[in-house]
Amino acid sequence: MKKAKKRKTAVRARPCPSCGSLEVVAIYYGEPTREAMQEAKKGLIALGGCCVFEDDPRKHCNACGEDFDRPS
Repeated sequence: MKKAKKRKTAVRARPCPSCGSLEVVAIYYGEPTREAMQEAKKGLIALGGCCVFEDDPRKHCNACGEDFDRPS
């Protein structure tokens, strides 16, 4: 029997509610590691700070700076 190939599925980014851009990244909370700092400089994640609250936004738009996707 042949092994089934795993298919990569494209993850569709949710557009920014303010500007419609797809330049949306996750927000990293807590003390950032060296790797997280490097990813933030490249625009791959956004740093949200060391204090974490339940209603903090989870997404950041690199195009307009809007933070969004708060837990309900």
